[in-house]
Formats: sequence, structure tokens, C-alpha cells
Amino acid sequence: MDVGFLNHINISITASYIALAVILFRFLLKKAPKKYTCILWLLVAFRLILPNSDNMFIFTSIFSLIPSTEVLPNTLIDNTSPQFNINVGVEQIDKRINAFLDNRYAEGVTVPANTGSSLMNILGFVWIIVCIGILIYAVGSYIYLHRKTRASICVKGNTFICDYISTPFILGMVRPRILLPSALSEEESQYILAHEKAHLKRLDYVWKPIGLLLLAVHWFNPIMWISYILFCRDIELACDEYVIKNMNAEDKKTYSTVLLKFSIPKKLLSAYPLAFGEIGIRERIKAVFQYKKPAVITSILAVILCIVTALCFLANPKKTTLIEEVDELQSSDIYSIDLDDGNVFSTTENESYIETIMDELNEIEMGRIPFKTEKFNVEFKTIVLYDSDSKSYESIDESDKYWEFNFNSECNEVWIGNGKNFSAIYKIYNPEKVIQLFESIEKNNNIKSNPYKKYVYSDSENELTQPRIILFEQDHSFQFLYSLLSSYLNWGYYEIKDDNLILRTDDGKYIYSFKIEENGLIFDAENSTELPEYKYSFDEDAEAPVPDGAFFELINMD
Repeated sequence: MDVGFLNHINISITASYIALAVILFRFLLKKAPKKYTCILWLLVAFRLILPNSDNMFIFTSIFSLIPSTEVLPNTLIDNTSPQFNINVGVEQIDKRINAFLDNRYAEGVTVPANTGSSLMNILGFVWIIVCIGILIYAVGSYIYLHRKTRASICVKGNTFICDYISTPFILGMVRPRILLPSALSEEESQYILAHEKAHLKRLDYVWKPIGLLLLAVHWFNPIMWISYILFCRDIELACDEYVIKNMNAEDKKTYSTVLLKFSIPKKLLSAYPLAFGEIGIRERIKAVFQYKKPAVITSILAVILCIVTALCFLANPKKTTLIEEVDELQSSDIYSIDLDDGNVFSTTENESYIETIMDELNEIEMGRIPFKTEKFNVEFKTIVLYDSDSKSYESIDESDKYWEFNFNSECNEVWIGNGKNFSAIYKIYNPEKVIQLFESIEKNNNIKSNPYKKYVYSDSENELTQPRIILFEQDHSFQFLYSLLSSYLNWGYYEIKDDNLILRTDDGKYIYSFKIEENGLIFDAENSTELPEYKYSFDEDAEAPVPDGAFFELINMD
């Protein structure tokens, strides 16, 4: 029960993304035929019945805008130590929710075993009871109407007249019948029959009960209630459009009068399936008088929007692994693995463990982040892989191939580059694998330790990362990253003269000078090689990434 209900909640939340998109698109499609809005609602229904597990899901796409398919992770029902880590997929929301939960389940507060599982079981039983109650009410309403209309007379085909009803409606799914009040004029019958036959042609008598069934199953989700109400309005508006598309102004006026005459009180809405004057009478009458035949381009754009919506919200985010992303990389070509802190793994020392690390990297799942709300956290750890004869980061040259995997401090995001060109930021779906990998590497006895100091230019306005300097104390080598747009790798060796730090690149082309302070470095542009200028967007002027007097703060020491 606990696992099944947890998965059901995640399915409902995942479908909410496309439902919210359709609610937004309704405003964009105001001038488009309403049949296209109904198609969008069918996409929502389709998403609700699709499995949520990636192992069962048949649709994945790099264009998917679904930020997360597991907002409530399985760790929530862990029988030993439940973890309340919400994963909405939008960084700002996740941080606020999890910070709130952390304040209530802080370190030192013992969460009883089976808490999450027990809670899900209780909520699951409540869900079943309410779901059955809604379905019983719906079936009971149908039985009530069926009995009430047994004494009806067939006038033609599937059209019946009944003395015991006051408004027209369609009843039944297998053999749907159009039921009309007996006190209808011939003119009123003409308009009402045109509307109800439009429902039959569009199979609305099937779609609406399916919508009600899905609502009963997802009753706990307020977005689904809003969606169902709007869906019912849109199928009525679509039928109205179908009926009035060739009417003149006088006919539209008469049709609106009939709508108003047979409008249904709100308290009876749920009892009438596809009733003529069921919902949104004011909106429908307004739409009737404002209706204009849509332009062809409007219909084309509406079709395109439906296709885009399907591509972006029906498919799960396409997942790949770190090694799959770098398709040129073969484990047999790897000569060394470096950590950003200067620790080095070399196949000459431990080739079998290199293979183990490659296998672990291949288990780390990731996908592109559709919504990124913050700058990338520069407090990351980096794994660098080489397929050259180089044995460390300090001895590579431009002909060597290497890849960097830059993880943020939580290890739930990664930023991949080949040393010259960096890709987009990716979301890590199993950050615990990354953490375990780093812990494993740090515990391995074959790692060569190279103490280092890291300095960061904290006032940088760079949107992706801040310029940084890493000084490796063992061999007096350095790394100087001053811009991601640079294709030049700044590495070499440093020396300290009095209170000044001098960086010289290994090729002898560049020199950078800094004044040493107690907790950082101050850039001395006058005694340094001129830095190139970069622009990070089209509306900005190019400028040097590190100005004279820039302060690099010491943020890490090993």
C-alpha cells in the first residue's frame, strides 16, 4: 500500500505540470477553436494513466520540461531511517521546503522507524475510501437519472422525450440517448438537438465519464479539480462553436436565449452528465456573441502548440549516465583520474580501481535541467579523466583529451566540460552515488595527496562560476580559471617573493601577480599579463573577468 500510494501521488504531481501548462495555454488559445483546448485536456488524461517509473516508461525526450517525476522519493518510506527530502525539481522550491523540514527533523531528533511507511498506509486507506465514495455517488446519480427517465418516448433514433425532466441531457455510454423535456418548442428542439448531436459526434459522452473517473482517483490533487471543471467548460464551448459556426446574428441570439432558459442550478451540476445548460452559461453566451471564424494561421499555431505540449510534458526527462554523455570516452583509454583538490589516481598505480571508478561513474544518472533558478554553486568537487600519456593535470598540453565532471557541493548537479568547452548544467538523479564515489576515492590508500589552497574571486558577476586559483603546495603548481569562455588552460608553477605571489604558466607566455593577504590574494594588474576581455551576453560590454585589485578569498585549505 505505502509504495503504491507514494507512486500514485508522484504520478498525480507529474501530471500537474502538464495540467498547469494547459491552464496557461487556455489563455493563449482564446481565439483558436476550442477543440484544440479539448485535445490538450486529453493529453492531461493520458499523462495521468501513464506509469511514472522510468523502467516502465516508454516515452523519454531531451525536450521534456517535467522537472521531476519523483517529488516524493522512496526514502520517505524507508523502514529504518525515513528521509524527508522533497524533489520538486525547481531549485528554489526544493531548498525552501527541505529547509523547513530540516528545522523540524533536525539532527538529534529521532524519527521513529516505519514513520513514513505508516503515514503512507493511513493516507492510502483514506484515499481509497474517498475514491470509492465519489464513484458510488456518480453511479448512484446515473441510476437515479436512468430510473427517472424510464418512462420516456422515442421520437426518432436515439432521441427521447420525458415528462419528468426539466433540462435536456445525454445519458449512457454504450448506447447514449438524447433526453428532451416534453415541453419544448420545435425551434428550441432544433438548437438543442444540434448541440447534443455535436456531443455525440465528438464522443464527449465517453470523455467526460473518463474525466470523472480520473478525478475520483486523483481527488486529493486540487489542480485536478480545477482541470476537470475547465475541461467540462471547454467541451461545452467546443460544441457551441460547432453549432453556431454558420449562424447569423439572429440565430445566435435565439441560441443564447435557449441556453439561458435551460441553465442548471449549480447544486445539480454533478447529477447531470452532458446537460445542455450545465455550466458556465455566462461565459458560453459571451463566447456565442463574440465568435468569429478563426484564421487558418491560428489553427496551425494551435496544432503546433498541441504537438509541443505533447513533446515537452508527455515524455519523461531523458536520462543518461556520465560516461554515456562522453561517448568518445572508453575506459581502456583512461590513464589517470584527478580530483580537484590535487589528489591523483593513476592506472600505473591501481589500474583495477580505475575500472571500478569508471563502472561507478556509469551508474550515475543525469539529465538536463529544464528550470535553473540560481547560479551554479562553485563549491564543487571535480573529477578529471584523461586519455593521454599525461599522468596529472599539471602535465597535459593542448593535444591531450580530457573531461571534467564538476559537481556542486550537494552532488545533485554536474557541469561537464572537455577542458575547453563546457556543456549545460545537468541534474543528478542519484546524488548518493556521487557522494559514495568520492568517499570511496578518499578512503583508497593509493591516492597521492597533494595539499592545496583554493582562492575565489567572490565579487565576480559571472553567471556560471567565479574565477578561482588553486595552489598545490607539494610541487608549487597552480591552476588559474579566470573565465569559462577561455580555450586556454592556465596552469604552471608559482613562487613567493616577499608578500607577492607570482604565477607563471608552463609555456612561459603569461605571468600573474598577486599581493598576499592574511585570508586571500589581491590581483596586481600592473605587474601581470593583460587578461583578455569577455562578454557573457549580447547586451553587455566585453570586460576583463578579473579587474585590478580584485580580492580572491581563501575558501579551502587542505
